[in-house]
Amino acid sequence: MIHITYMVPYPELEDLVYKSFAAHPQKDMLNLTISVISADRLEEADFQCDVLIARGYTAERLNRLKLRIPQIEVHITGYDIINALEECRTQFNPGKIGFVGAYATIHSARKLRGLFHCDIEIYSSETIHDIKAAIVRAMQEGCDSIIGGHLVNRCAKELNVNAVLIKTGEEAITQALNEAIRTVEVMRQERAKAEIFQTIAQCSHDGIVYVTFNGRIDTINESALTMFSDKEIDFYHKSLNETIPDMVSHFKEVIASGKEKNNVLHQLNKQVLSANYIPVITDNTVAGVVINFQDITKIQQVEIQIRKKMSAKGLQAKYHFDHIIHKSKLMGQTIETATKFSRVSSNVLLVGETGTGKELMAQSIHNASNRHTGPFVAVNCAALPDNLLESELFGYVEGAFTGASKGGKIGLFELAHNGTLFLDEVSEIPITFQSKLLRVLQEKEIRKIGADKVIPVDVRIIAATNINLKKLVQEGQFRQDLLYRLDILKLYIPPLRKRQEDIYKLFMHYVGEFNQKFNTSIQKLAPDALEMLIAYDFKGNVRELKNIAERLCALNASKIINKEAMQMALFPQDIDEDAGFGETEATIRTDRIRNEKELLMKALAAANHNKSQASKALGIDRSTLWRKLKKYHIHI
Repeated sequence: MIHITYMVPYPELEDLVYKSFAAHPQKDMLNLTISVISADRLEEADFQCDVLIARGYTAERLNRLKLRIPQIEVHITGYDIINALEECRTQFNPGKIGFVGAYATIHSARKLRGLFHCDIEIYSSETIHDIKAAIVRAMQEGCDSIIGGHLVNRCAKELNVNAVLIKTGEEAITQALNEAIRTVEVMRQERAKAEIFQTIAQCSHDGIVYVTFNGRIDTINESALTMFSDKEIDFYHKSLNETIPDMVSHFKEVIASGKEKNNVLHQLNKQVLSANYIPVITDNTVAGVVINFQDITKIQQVEIQIRKKMSAKGLQAKYHFDHIIHKSKLMGQTIETATKFSRVSSNVLLVGETGTGKELMAQSIHNASNRHTGPFVAVNCAALPDNLLESELFGYVEGAFTGASKGGKIGLFELAHNGTLFLDEVSEIPITFQSKLLRVLQEKEIRKIGADKVIPVDVRIIAATNINLKKLVQEGQFRQDLLYRLDILKLYIPPLRKRQEDIYKLFMHYVGEFNQKFNTSIQKLAPDALEMLIAYDFKGNVRELKNIAERLCALNASKIINKEAMQMALFPQDIDEDAGFGETEATIRTDRIRNEKELLMKALAAANHNKSQASKALGIDRSTLWRKLKKYHIHI
């Protein structure tokens, strides 16, 4: 609902406003209040509305009051002036007419002066106090009648001068109502955007400060205030030089150049901050600078956790082509192609849906190549925060920043020297980092953070993706030149639905593994159970098939699996949609129809924030879970 207060200077206009309002197509969304008040009494009014509408001197006076409420001026049209002139000629038959009004009204009157045979003189009066003086002057210069607005008519009558009121027509009223609606809608949209941006800034774990062109802090989020907790300063609307002087020189540089600066290190109190300076450009002019920064110590803590997880995985490939269980001709051809790829050192791009075994294939290619004695280093690009990619892949030297490990850190490219670097989920590498990766692939050398020399590296890249990279290139999310460097030898790993001959062999292999684990003795499937298994659509491919085999072994003690048992394994019973969220895999799967972010958070809570258990319950792999956590900014 939009609350409009319409200021009418004379009572007769009130009925016309109501008439125009009643005919307006959007009247149901409007709440109209009409205030009959003259311009010289506006200070007495208490306006409680979204927008004000006024004309003439009332509009001019409202503008001078500097109200926070937007104001729409009702423009006097040429048609309104013509009507007033005709009425003046009919009523007074004047020899000379004096037109008294503000500049905007006079501008319209000048265009119409030549249409009438009587003499018309125009007198400008920009304020209420000028009106009487303008009328007196008009009379001294031979005018015997005056036309103008409500106040002009009131002053003319006090001076015993003939006067005609310029009345507002329906067209002008409707135009004013339309403009008022548009103004309020735009203001509400802008207010909503501002609140969204403010919420995003306040929810961010990074410190965010916006500094205007003249060096004053306009916005600062809670994370930034926490980082500056030792400073007992009110930051809002204070100068950057007064509050954070260490950042002034970089701020001025970005203001002057209009180009961003990244990874600038600042020592503030006992903290070391990594800051990025991003210019805000409007109408080709730098309006200010957004400074976002992170506490290096916290970044290093995250880095240590990630490195522990990665080091636990080891640098050796343990799978060979013999480990790829298959029966189908299609998979045999795929392995044959992969074997040919292993004989050369060209980069390989593995393409396949989630759960098809891309890392298994990558390890097999490595172990069949002449690099098999070298390291196999796997990195999930979706699992690494953007700000750690460079330090993880390239490493850093001692003293690169405060808190850096003594002796520096070896990057993954250097660790993979003379071996293979497996870049899983390569589509998740941010576009801003892709140029640095491209340079390493072109030059075959890296420069550690903080180093002044380059290190040559001999690394074969095997990249993997379940996303169409060419489509990402078209969308501007992936560099085409980087794709050319990665997509030299492409290997498509088919999903299970395209190689159904492999399903039974794979399934019984995993049944054998879980028989040992659960001390069960399942030996075979009944024909109708096998038929149901083959017909199932494995959206999670081999990973989902393994989960089903585990579920089947956990639920059954018989040697032969019948159709009913297979159905229970393939389609676990759902809970009612209205039921509460339990901590079972079936519950989490049933809740998939709900908001995805809420589902992720519930799954993590049900698994006590164990990502392996949560991803298993959701039926997705850990890398997909990582990617979704990054997408929705879920921090655990």
